[in-house]
Amino acid sequence: MSDFSFFAYLSMVAAYFACFGSLFITAWVRDVAEAKDFVDRPDGGRKSQKAPVALGGGSAVLISTAVSLALVSYAYISADIAPNQVEGFSSLLSLGIAAVLLCLVGLYDDLYNMRGVTKLVWQLVAACIIVTMGPDMVIRELEVFGFVIDLHHLGVPLAILWILAAVNSLNLIDGMDGLATSIG
Repeated sequence: MSDFSFFAYLSMVAAYFACFGSLFITAWVRDVAEAKDFVDRPDGGRKSQKAPVALGGGSAVLISTAVSLALVSYAYISADIAPNQVEGFSSLLSLGIAAVLLCLVGLYDDLYNMRGVTKLVWQLVAACIIVTMGPDMVIRELEVFGFVIDLHHLGVPLAILWILAAVNSLNLIDGMDGLATSIG
């Protein structure tokens, strides 16, 4: 098998695992959460589900993504492609670090109910990691009605605000079981 076909094969395996492996990992995380009584109980108010729902679903998404990326990384290593030769590697690494940080913050929040301001600070840290480590993640220009606006130094704060808006928009729809994961 040539290096390219091995690389392509392993990349396809990683994509299939990201789709279908997450189903099994989600079921496993749900079972562990229920066994450890790590569940969100209905309270008749904001928590309107009929039965307790397992918490920690974000960790299932993170685990399946990490395994998929590990398979693709193994394909790159097997094809003798160094990380510095991969376009966008630092951006991907920054997204990975931020995802782990936000998953840990989410789990901590599920356990101890963090204040909104504290969560926002951690989200800001994650957004700053993404923008500073991933140079491809900065919004450099904006096109509005055919006009291109060069943002210069405003690109960094705009990218941070965009990331915060994306994270919090997903967080706001996280009340319905499975909706945030589907949209994400």
